[in-house]
Amino acid sequence: MHGELERVDGAKRTGPSRRALVSGAAWAAPAVLTAVAAPAWGAASVPLKCFTMDWGQLATGTSLTGKTLISSDPVLGAGPTTSPTLAISSGTSTAYNFEVDYRGVWYDNSTLTVAGMSATNTGMILNLRGANATETVTLSFSQPIRELTFVVYELNRWTTTTENDTLSFSQPVAITGTGLNATTGTGPFFRTATYSSLTAITVRTTATAAFSTFAITYLDAVTASTGGGYVGIGDLTICV
Repeated sequence: MHGELERVDGAKRTGPSRRALVSGAAWAAPAVLTAVAAPAWGAASVPLKCFTMDWGQLATGTSLTGKTLISSDPVLGAGPTTSPTLAISSGTSTAYNFEVDYRGVWYDNSTLTVAGMSATNTGMILNLRGANATETVTLSFSQPIRELTFVVYELNRWTTTTENDTLSFSQPVAITGTGLNATTGTGPFFRTATYSSLTAITVRTTATAAFSTFAITYLDAVTASTGGGYVGIGDLTICV
């Protein structure tokens, strides 16, 4: 499935590797797949079969508009494909929004490295400007999946006028991480205090039935039109 979206492109800029104010490929063709319903939950005889979807298979700076992504494993072979689509409800997307990268544009217009990411550890960047700017990314899988796991980099709270990152999901999840308002449910999830230690969090779905789509909603819950922030979504582990 290919998604269509409208986005605002901007010039790339090279910035510092970390915030000064805080411390801190082309795709191979997929194998032919037969879509089958996932077995009932809880059957010990039906273990999870997991694949990795590595964002790094696309070159840094590549827009995800219309891209079909392939999950694979060196032993198990090709897994479920995903085609992400993006809907921007409000706000302005930056140069790095909905791209494979490791950088983002902060509220002060500086281009910075997302904490925990690097040129060799890229991911899907969500990056918006504006008061209560929000967007939703939907991952559509070629067959029902039973579990999805990924790391979120730099879910941050600076001030309520500059950056206040919030995430919600279309399926229930369990989160491994500290300093959050909650660690289970569908969200919204956010930091409960200003963070200078931008530790990544791990998100794992806990759905009790197979699902074919998973939506991630990013909201920068700030009051100023000049506010802005970003998060990075790491490689996906997709289990069927």
